[in-house]
Amino acid sequence: MKVRLSDPADQFALQPLFLHQRQHRHPCASLSVVAQDALDDQQSTIDVIDLFGGVLMVCEDASGSLVGMATLTLTGRYPVPADECAMRLRVTQDTEAKPAQLMSVWVEPGHRRSGAGTRLVGAVINWARERGVTQVLLTHDPTAAYLGTFYRHLGFEPC
Repeated sequence: MKVRLSDPADQFALQPLFLHQRQHRHPCASLSVVAQDALDDQQSTIDVIDLFGGVLMVCEDASGSLVGMATLTLTGRYPVPADECAMRLRVTQDTEAKPAQLMSVWVEPGHRRSGAGTRLVGAVINWARERGVTQVLLTHDPTAAYLGTFYRHLGFEPC
């Protein structure tokens, strides 16, 4: 599995991932229902990233097919309401709050439990750290307990 920044050549390969994410309505991380609706659409996701500053990472399998994606925005421009923050990860010991928002993580069902999600989240966190982010915030579907377990495994703590 290889994780990398998405580029314009991924446009058509990303379409099935967005379609599957929408069909399964599986918000691994989202700011709100409205934001999730926007992130279900490929062009809207790219627009959100461009507008608020952020990144879209993709995960390829051995054949080069895209099997996962993760998006993160810099929340200085897209603030996270305190009552919507479910979990946070401190990425530096700096006390100044410069947060980022993990907006979405999606891995195709046949590639789950392969490390793809962990690699994707790690890549967006590293990208954020390089830009001076001190903490990464997220919300997730509270009815999906396994998501909390996944994020706690990665070092996230309740807000």
